[in-house]
Amino acid sequence: MTAAGVATWLPALATIEKRARLLGTGFGVEVALVWPLVGDVVGPELLVSAGTKDRVAVRPDRVFRHAIRLGARGVVLSHNHLSCTGPSEADHAVTRRLVAAGHLLGVPLLASLVIEPDAVHDLVSARTWLTTAPAGHP
Repeated sequence: MTAAGVATWLPALATIEKRARLLGTGFGVEVALVWPLVGDVVGPELLVSAGTKDRVAVRPDRVFRHAIRLGARGVVLSHNHLSCTGPSEADHAVTRRLVAAGHLLGVPLLASLVIEPDAVHDLVSARTWLTTAPAGHP
């Protein structure tokens, strides 16, 4: 996606962060939400998974199905941490899988947000998923 394309959804990022924080806190467990970018508009969020107090499973098919149905140009994924632990290796692994899946589908992962009580981490823009090796790899 071009810089101009990214600029169209960046203003919505603060709204997405607030909404994700509100929804995550309301559930009391970790939840994963996806927002599709349709044209220049961020579409309605979809709950793709609800987990436990310290983990949530995210499958690429659940993340991208909603976006493809809407003809999205990209997606934003968020999930909450109930405590401030920072992004985990599992968060980096999911981001790697979703970046690859989005590339294959032509629907890029624009942001992968980890929402914590006192911080928000975007693994896509930080590109930390590139430097964190999968388990069993050097």
